[in-house]
Amino acid sequence: MSKATRYYEEDFKRKIVELHQAGRSVEELHKEYEISKTAIRNWMREIGNSGKFGTVENMSESEKELRQLRKENKQLKMENDIILNLLKNRQISFVRFFYQVQTSKRR
Repeated sequence: MSKATRYYEEDFKRKIVELHQAGRSVEELHKEYEISKTAIRNWMREIGNSGKFGTVENMSESEKELRQLRKENKQLKMENDIILNLLKNRQISFVRFFYQVQTSKRR
């Protein structure tokens, strides 16, 4: 049975990292504060990379670009589905749709 996910405030994470930098071991912090060793190591890595906690701040440029491209791809797929449903249900004719797309590109 897995444990429930615990969320920690950024100030608390920063305090734990500072304690470790001051000489406390991961094992000591784990026992005293009942935090997983992995979480402590992750916080140390995150604060070391960018000085911040969180996923976006710690992403490389290629990871950020991939995230943006996936977001755009999802949006385009959704728009495609809407258009296909309109055409399928004959709420808009293909000719009219194509004309609207072409005229909007010219503007």
